[in-house]
Amino acid sequence: MSTKLSTLRESPITVYVLELQDGCYYVGQSCKFRERIYQHFTNKGSAWTRLHPPVKVICAKTVKTRDWKVAERIENRLTIFLMRHHGWTRVRGGFWSNTCEISTARNLEHHNKHSVIESGKRSSLPTNSGGGV
Repeated sequence: MSTKLSTLRESPITVYVLELQDGCYYVGQSCKFRERIYQHFTNKGSAWTRLHPPVKVICAKTVKTRDWKVAERIENRLTIFLMRHHGWTRVRGGFWSNTCEISTARNLEHHNKHSVIESGKRSSLPTNSGGGV
């Protein structure tokens, strides 16, 4: 008998991007998309969307998998893409969902994404000293 946890979800997974106030963005995934979006828009979503409330859903795509690890890779790639385009200090999602800039920078370096920090646009947002996710 295997004790390995299944990575499969009960229904297909949707990967989505939210435009937030202050020119920020959030990338997420959920197999209960409408419920999760409602949470973000009612201040019950991620720490990042509580700091920077959502303005609108930019895009949402149901991916052809129920495996959250596969969806997580898509979410991470999309997060890095948006970090390069909008600046790493303005985008959170996937492995990089921590609200603390220092923790996020360390995590980017840990995943060998130094170029995102070095070439990304630097925002004028104040540094959040909290370590919340």
